[in-house]
Amino acid sequence: MFGFPVKRALFLLAFLLAGSVSLTAQSVDFKILQPFDRVYYNSNTPTVEVMARAGRYFNSHGELECTISSGDSLLYRFSQYFMAAMGDSAKLSFSFNLTPGFYRVELKSEGRQIGGCVIGYEPEMIKADGGIPDDGGGFIRYWNEKIKELSTYPKLIREKKIKELSKGARDIYRVSINSYGGRSVECYYSVPKQKGRYRAVVRLVNLSDSLTFEKLGRMLASDTISDRIIFAAQPEESIDVVRFIDFLQEKEEVSLGNIFAEGCGKAAARALVASAIDRRIAAVALFAPVFAEYTGLDTPLYGNLYVAAENVDKPLLFGVDMSGTVADPSENFALYNRFGCEKSYYIFLDNGRPPLWDSLKRNFFDKNTK
Repeated sequence: MFGFPVKRALFLLAFLLAGSVSLTAQSVDFKILQPFDRVYYNSNTPTVEVMARAGRYFNSHGELECTISSGDSLLYRFSQYFMAAMGDSAKLSFSFNLTPGFYRVELKSEGRQIGGCVIGYEPEMIKADGGIPDDGGGFIRYWNEKIKELSTYPKLIREKKIKELSKGARDIYRVSINSYGGRSVECYYSVPKQKGRYRAVVRLVNLSDSLTFEKLGRMLASDTISDRIIFAAQPEESIDVVRFIDFLQEKEEVSLGNIFAEGCGKAAARALVASAIDRRIAAVALFAPVFAEYTGLDTPLYGNLYVAAENVDKPLLFGVDMSGTVADPSENFALYNRFGCEKSYYIFLDNGRPPLWDSLKRNFFDKNTK
């Protein structure tokens, strides 16, 4: 699955929504019939099938409405009449033509919302809206100058071992690093206690109410995988990631050819640009990069994720959140399709980043360890 373009995604956690709702006195249960995937390729016509099941003591009938939309635009509105004898079911099917992209399907009966799902069509043919300008090599020139300026700032402010978090198989350090402009970035450095040279994963995160800096340290202390170093921080800019790798390169326990980067959402956008400008990153795993992170930059071309994607020359693992909870899936595939490196993708039907993504990342980094 890894190391080559994927023509069929592996779809995980296939039941996005399959609930039942009682409507009026007829007691009708509706269920969206979920195929193994919800993305259609080639000649496969997008189709939504619904089973309407009558109650045990009533015959049932009514009208089911199906709408298909893209963003705020309504593309289709269908309706079908159904009849079902008591204890029996009626199957309804809605088919429609689509251009490459991801779409929202909603179902109503008797004015009530009874369910919905997201479907995709030909994701590997999705293109970015509008033209992406040819930067004429300006992307690399811009970032090389910024990296050169970064080298004028001293790297380390302080590094302190946290004894209460270092009681297991790993030592946890709290690190303050000087980054671009002399900004201080707070980080964690987690190292197996057994001496040796280890691969290192730069884990970029988005701190929030549910993931504080202190909680991040406790998570690293509880990590049971003892064959890797983890450097974890919330970057303010992609250039911070370059500085994180500067720090790792000075550590004798780091295997220099095996430094990886990963991120989700806004952190994935930072990791993407960093992997395009820093050749020391051996492979990168991105889950649902968020484009909005780069709006309003003074140099939008050089923060543009589409331009960055064209400059990535290392293996890529890409996760797509089909529900759009983290990032728009159409936007993400328009980005994915611009990568020319070794790449593979997975589409997830559940909301947000699923736990299985962690094991996929681990296998991906294992495969690309030298």
